[in-house]
Order: sequence, then C-alpha cells, then structure tokens
Amino acid sequence: MSTTTISAKMVADLRKKTGAGLMDCKKALSEAEGNTEQAIDWLRKKGIASASKRAERAANEGIIASFVDAKAKSGVLLELNCETDFVAKNDSFKALGRQIGERIVTENLDKPDDAVNEIVTQAIATIGENIILSNFARYQLQADQGIIADYIHGIGKVGVLVELTFTEEATAKSDALKQLAKDICMHIAASAPLYTCRQDVPEETIAKEKAIIAEGIKNKPAEIIEKIVEGKLNKVYSELCLLEQAFVKDPDLTIQKLIAQKNSELNDTVELKRFTRYQISK
Repeated sequence: MSTTTISAKMVADLRKKTGAGLMDCKKALSEAEGNTEQAIDWLRKKGIASASKRAERAANEGIIASFVDAKAKSGVLLELNCETDFVAKNDSFKALGRQIGERIVTENLDKPDDAVNEIVTQAIATIGENIILSNFARYQLQADQGIIADYIHGIGKVGVLVELTFTEEATAKSDALKQLAKDICMHIAASAPLYTCRQDVPEETIAKEKAIIAEGIKNKPAEIIEKIVEGKLNKVYSELCLLEQAFVKDPDLTIQKLIAQKNSELNDTVELKRFTRYQISK
C-alpha cells in the first residue's frame, strides 16, 4: 500500500484534468503513489477518465427533472444537460435526473455533494456524452401546513416547482389543494412569469419600463402622461407577475383571484410562497 501523502490539491488537480470523481481521483493517486500521469492511466484503464475528453463539449440539450418526497414536504427541480437530443429523450437519462433529484431531496443538499458528482461522472463514462447539472432549486416547507408540487411539461423541456402554504388541517382538502397546485404549475409552465408579485419586480426594471413608456408619449400633458404610464405599467405587471396573470384555464380569473376563490371554497388561507420555472433553451 502506498505511503505517499495524497493532498487535497493533488486530488483537485487530477479531478480538473480528468473529470473523475473525488474518491476515484484519490484512489488513483494512492495506487500511483502520487504520480499524476500514472493516476490518469489508472483512471483510463478503469474507464473513469473517459469523461475528461468530453468535459469541454457543449451540452446544449437536456431535460428538466423533478423529485418531490412522498409527503410533498420537500422537492427539487433541476436542469440536466447533455450533448444530443437523442440522449435527452432516453428513459435512462430521465431516470438519471430523478436519481439526482432524489439524492438532493433526501440529503437536503444546497449544492451537489461528492455522491452527486460521482453519479454524473459515471453517467458520462457510460453514456459517452458530456453531462452537466446546470441548475437546481430545492424547496423545504417551513410551515406545518403546505404542499410542494412539481410539473414537467411534455418530454421534459419545461418544468415547474411550487410551494403553497395554508392554515387549516388539510387532510379533508388534500385533493382540492393538489389540484390547485397542479393548475398553478401548469399555468406557470405555459405563461412563464418572472416574479410572484409586483413587489418582487426590481426597481431598475420598473424605471426602465417607465422610461420606455414615457418616451413614446412625451409630447402629451404631464397629468395625462402619468395616467398612461400607470395604465401601461399595470399591463407590464400582468405579464411579468404570476399573481396578476390571467389564468390559462379561465382568463376571467387572475391567479390571485383563483387562489382567493379557492380560499373561499375551503374556508382557508392558501398562499403561494414561491415558484421556480426552468426551460431548456439553445
């Protein structure tokens, strides 16, 4: 057995060169008694370093995947990229996304750990394409009552994660709340809001919109300009903000009114706390 001390920097450098997992790099360096080139050869013989030549390939295809635990108290939405649409459509690649999602939720991860990196590295070696976990958002309910809901549209090019909270015991209302969560998820997938409500819109975005609107009507009296700007801003908010968007299944309702309607039906206080929407785009 090697008595050579394997430093963290040596492991990191080898990982950078090969794309292999941390534990594999440490094992390879140990087997090679600290010799980097021999460690690379060891990894290649094991089929692990085959990922290294793929690490620089563009991974513009992929899927949006999700995983929510059985109690709907914790969930994750993630973007997993690969090189070709052929791989993205493969059931094994979709299963990979779910496997990674389950690991993130089960271990309450806020960033990929060694196990997630190892799963990706092994998949690269097996599938033969560069694979990248580009983004993920994990939700964990903070309140006693609530639900995490997910929705993946079609073949996995768009996905949504939503957190709803409510005040009353939900056992008797679970079907209605699940349907509401599903409806909101599907709406978000279709309408692509950027913010939950107008208070979330950055001041610089509002200022820019005001300037654009005002430029087109600058020759009008000041009091008229103010009213026109206000009216046009309301339209901007209805496009950007989820709660102010017209519900895709019933345009007479905004999402805010849909939730209010459900509150009245259930005699509860349901709130939409947050959402994440990912989309694969080239």
